[in-house]
Amino acid sequence: MTLSHSGASELAQLMDGTTAGALIPEIVRRGFQDLLEAEVSALTGAQLHERCPDQRSTHRNGYRRRLLTTQVGDLTLAIPLDRRSSACGN
Repeated sequence: MTLSHSGASELAQLMDGTTAGALIPEIVRRGFQDLLEAEVSALTGAQLHERCPDQRSTHRNGYRRRLLTTQVGDLTLAIPLDRRSSACGN
């Protein structure tokens, strides 16, 4: 998974003068977030903002915030929702 230019620049800003204690949790959070986005894209049959009505199995329906406790600290993730179920992966 590649970072968009805005994502890469945000990460570069974090790296500029930031300690590893602040950088590592953000890298882990972004990794989890990218995995969640990939899962819901596979479930719906389309990427975020992609228009392809003939290939879709369902549609995105917002996000819900959830706290994930990891070894690097507590991470707040935006869990993608779809119209067919209450949350991606349920």
